[in-house]
Amino acid sequence: MSSPCSTCAYSAPAGFPSSVAVIALTQGVYLGIGTVLPLFVQIVKGESAVISGLVVLPGALLSVAMALVSGKLYDRFGVHVPARAGSVCTLAGIALLATMPMDTSMPVVAIAYALCSVSVQLIITPCNTWGINSLSNSLVRHANAAAQTSNQISNSFMVALIISFSALSSVIAPKATELEAAYYGDKIAFIAAAAILLALAAFIAIFIRDRETDTIVE
Repeated sequence: MSSPCSTCAYSAPAGFPSSVAVIALTQGVYLGIGTVLPLFVQIVKGESAVISGLVVLPGALLSVAMALVSGKLYDRFGVHVPARAGSVCTLAGIALLATMPMDTSMPVVAIAYALCSVSVQLIITPCNTWGINSLSNSLVRHANAAAQTSNQISNSFMVALIISFSALSSVIAPKATELEAAYYGDKIAFIAAAAILLALAAFIAIFIRDRETDTIVE
């Protein structure tokens, strides 16, 4: 295949590009949150890097476990149930992060991030399986390569975009102290991530649907 990406774009069913877009944006937003959160813990809360790592550790461990469970959920319910539930729960987790006051306790921060981590897997694993299943065998390996490229580009862009929103604190609150500016910047970044997830949840509700040919295991 001389041009795998072009061939995938023109030959793949609509489900595959939709799944690639959803996965790329979800991963990008999740990485953006994972970049901002340690800054909140260390700068705003004044905690050490060790505490920052411990805050995100439960979410990372639960994310690995949920990656296995979400595959079973896809087999049982199809793509729309776990993906929609995941988008709503991820949005709830980010909303919790965006509304945290400066004196939020570390367990609350860890719970909010863990909710995001678990919910993201409810989106990614079912959507990936659903998108790959829509392809013919001849396109699968090329589609995987194209999807990985899209993910890398999206991850870099979304992290940079979400981090850049934190710089708006100087515009919104020019008289804030250094600590307040850091807090407002992180808050703006979380709000931006929530807005992106809200649009993504709407996209999932409209375009991510089980096909008539999909087989659901009873």
